[in-house]
Amino acid sequence: MSEIYQNLKKLVLKKKELKLNNVDLNHDNLVLNCDVDNIIHNIDILKKKFKCDIGFSDHSTDNSVAMLAISQGARVIEKHIAL
Repeated sequence: MSEIYQNLKKLVLKKKELKLNNVDLNHDNLVLNCDVDNIIHNIDILKKKFKCDIGFSDHSTDNSVAMLAISQGARVIEKHIAL
């Protein structure tokens, strides 16, 4: 996991260096029945560690998880739907 964080840190530093203000990190929830505590924890970690806007990519079937992510500070929501 530390390799992932190191790569994310490089990306965030590059984003700041290039002044790309419209780029955020998204926490992705690939599981339909996700652990809500995990979402809260991961959004908090990303906000503290990278000090940039955090988004949430939601695969759940309703809006409650996305609303939780917003309440935890997510600034962008990517909602996946099945047609």
